[in-house]
Amino acid sequence: MVKGGTSNRRNVIFTGLMLGMLIAATSQTIVSPAMPVIVAELGGIEHYSWVATSALLALAVSVPVVGKLSDIYGRRGFYTGGHVILMLGSILAGMAQGFWWLVGARAIQGLGMSTLHTLSLTILGDIVSPRERGKYMGYMGGVFGLVSIAGPLGGGWLTEAFSWRWLFYINLPIALVAPTFIVLFFRLPHILRRRSVDYVDFVTLGLGLTAVLLATSWGGTQYPWGSWQIIYLYMAGAVILVGFVINEGHVEEPVLPLRLWKNPIFTLSNVSNMTVT
Repeated sequence: MVKGGTSNRRNVIFTGLMLGMLIAATSQTIVSPAMPVIVAELGGIEHYSWVATSALLALAVSVPVVGKLSDIYGRRGFYTGGHVILMLGSILAGMAQGFWWLVGARAIQGLGMSTLHTLSLTILGDIVSPRERGKYMGYMGGVFGLVSIAGPLGGGWLTEAFSWRWLFYINLPIALVAPTFIVLFFRLPHILRRRSVDYVDFVTLGLGLTAVLLATSWGGTQYPWGSWQIIYLYMAGAVILVGFVINEGHVEEPVLPLRLWKNPIFTLSNVSNMTVT
């Protein structure tokens, strides 16, 4: 929580966080209605789902990594970097000259989206007391819910009225402004301590999640559920994730401390969130 900060300062920071969440949510939801037009122009109809899958893969894999590194090195730089990465991915997606160019750009967007999603909630925990945190998280959840409805509607209108490329450019003005609220007003002291960063955890978590998510995405579409490709991906993902869990119990600075799962509130909250998602 920000020490000595006024409520006005907190509200200014929260405005920046809301804008960041708005950008991330819009980038995630606005593209789907334009997909028929996009693949008609760029091709790739047989790999249609990769436009969404690439962004979700990057988002899922990078969330725990971003959270851990921001704990060690501070929030502001990573949050600002998230905006820069999202803008870069958006510009590249809007300029896409081929299907796989767009897929790569969406993966970059996914990395930016994960940073904004993660750090918006993390910074909120830094500046708001536990008593009020639920209310502010409700506001953020409301923004995401509203964009989940308005994003596809707006995406369809922009595609028909202008071009699908504007779906990726529309957020750029907001993305230029939003980080200034954090850069100028978020002044939580951060003391850089010498900590060992276990990159093995980052790699194994990323590879394991990627294998499982690819199998889930490809199953029944690219390959039959009982095919050796899907079975192999699930087995490889399971083995790698087991290795990740074993390694987590022996490192000094785990990415996801296993002791958290002993807390029933933490465990049930995550299971509930996974079920709702």
